[in-house]
Amino acid sequence: MFRRFAVAREERRPADDPNNDCDFKTFCLVIGNSRSGSTILGSIVDAHPNAVVANETMASQSFWRGMSKSDILREIIENSSANYRSGRQSEDYQYQIGASPESKSSVCVYGDKIWNPATLLLHGDYDLISRLENQLAARVVLIASIRNPFDTIATMHRRSQAPIKDRIRWFFMHCEALAAIEEKTAQSDFLISYHEQLIDCPNEEISRICRALMLPVNDQHLTNVKRLLYRRPSKSGAALDWKLAEVEEVLERMQRFPFLTVYENQTP
Repeated sequence: MFRRFAVAREERRPADDPNNDCDFKTFCLVIGNSRSGSTILGSIVDAHPNAVVANETMASQSFWRGMSKSDILREIIENSSANYRSGRQSEDYQYQIGASPESKSSVCVYGDKIWNPATLLLHGDYDLISRLENQLAARVVLIASIRNPFDTIATMHRRSQAPIKDRIRWFFMHCEALAAIEEKTAQSDFLISYHEQLIDCPNEEISRICRALMLPVNDQHLTNVKRLLYRRPSKSGAALDWKLAEVEEVLERMQRFPFLTVYENQTP
């Protein structure tokens, strides 16, 4: 049986009831290239006591077309709950940090770390955002997880064994999508989070993300997150035997994206 919380004469439903939306104001979409730190970023937001963020719901592939608000929130809650039970596992890592959705009595942010190809879908049909906002009667905030291109591409290559040239193409195809989405989104509703900054300065970066989502900064949340984070970013790119032409291609293509200029002097 669900626990009940009495608040000012009003019976408040627990977070695992999709009709408990009295505090819900913001829907968070974590987007970005694969192997860019988006999974841990989604887990960090989900760990907040006032947030429930899923990890790649099936319906995110089509941006919840034709679903009602209660159906969308129910899927988010069920996915987050399943990930809580499994440790939010991705590849060989477990990213679960916070409490279960069932234990959260006041949720003002729901969201999803969406499937990687869904970023390309959004690029092709940006109206999906306004439709989602209408479905949810909530503000949609996008957080793009960005990691050093050489480290991202090297990790994609190692995991998939696809040729480096193919992974370079795949990486920059998603960068083009991110750039187009950023251009169409209000500055207050689009946030870039650098993976290296998240690891090097977790308190500052997580607090910045919380403020963007209108979540209160919570000291226990910050402490819980720091227990999971690596002490330093993984330099996967340095472990790969790059050809000079590949490095030059990455550097040349990086110049087209302002959000990648911070990495122009960080070659493997």
